[in-house]
Amino acid sequence: MQFFEDGFLPTINTTLSFFGGHAETVEPGWRWPTEHHPAFEIIYIMDGAQRTVTEASEKIIKAGEMIIIPIGMDHTNYCWGNEPLTYFAMHFNLDDPAIKYLLVKNFTNRIIDQSAPYYTELKQSVEQIISIIGTEYSLSDRLAIELNTINIIGTLIRHLHTNKDQLPQQNEIDHYALFQQISTRIKDELNEQIFNATEPKTISIAKIIADFHISQSTALHLFKQYSQRSPQKYLQSLKMQIAKNLLLQPDLSTKEVAYKLNYSSPGHFSREFKRFFGITPRQYIQSQKS
Repeated sequence: MQFFEDGFLPTINTTLSFFGGHAETVEPGWRWPTEHHPAFEIIYIMDGAQRTVTEASEKIIKAGEMIIIPIGMDHTNYCWGNEPLTYFAMHFNLDDPAIKYLLVKNFTNRIIDQSAPYYTELKQSVEQIISIIGTEYSLSDRLAIELNTINIIGTLIRHLHTNKDQLPQQNEIDHYALFQQISTRIKDELNEQIFNATEPKTISIAKIIADFHISQSTALHLFKQYSQRSPQKYLQSLKMQIAKNLLLQPDLSTKEVAYKLNYSSPGHFSREFKRFFGITPRQYIQSQKS
């Protein structure tokens, strides 16, 4: 028998949570309201195409492709085109901060398709979970779901190490966690203003940052690093994505949307919307009806 004098396996105490998943076929014109989850979401398109709008990007995901929505990110899903859409969505979380950071940093807002070297392995794990969907689940089924979820995470992380990526330093993880806390606070205040406040108010980015006891320049660096925009531009992007959803509500006029978003006038809102998307609110509404 061979004995190894040095080297010990690490102590691992990580909790993995699986929050369920489902497959569904929806008709053209389908839209799921804007939402965010306390977990990662993997969306796999089985047939048709889906338009996914997040606070950071807008993607068209086609049959056989996948996307990962990170924890806490607002997103809205639509059936894209004139054909039915069949999709599978699952939610998971884990408490290892390094793995969470790597998943967010490397896979957020990226479409995973057949060109990815890890695609086949990832697809196999996702389809194994889909094959288990039913009405009753044995212990063996539950273990298979858990193992395949771990395989999904492992496939993604192993790919990063194949490309010589190293585990992040603790300060990187801490910085990203701070960015998440500040950006979540901005989102929460904006949602409160739009959906709950009797009168809209100006959101003070400077005050939010001060509450975290960091300088404005530090916050600017964090937002430039993790969202590619300033805190103020990040807030503006959130407002514009919410504006798209509000404009499609039949009981809200453009004037009412402008008021909810705290613009000084409908004209000011329309100019900002056109500057951001290249079309006016009216043109956007018409484009969604065609």
